[in-house]
Amino acid sequence: MCALERSNIDGMLKEGKSEDDVVAAKPFADLDKKWAPTELASRNFIRVVYHSLADKTDKRAVLKRMLRRS
Repeated sequence: MCALERSNIDGMLKEGKSEDDVVAAKPFADLDKKWAPTELASRNFIRVVYHSLADKTDKRAVLKRMLRRS
């Protein structure tokens, strides 16, 4: 399951998708019924996986995204 999740989001990162784009795409919709008790839990898990990959690839881009939000 973790390898599939990582692969899905890594592909979206390589396409240049933002965090919000990835969350909106609901890449784990098929797994949510079993693993995510709520919509919020699903979105949070997607964000955790996204940041675990994005933070390794480009720390400057992550900092820019965080500064844009504030």
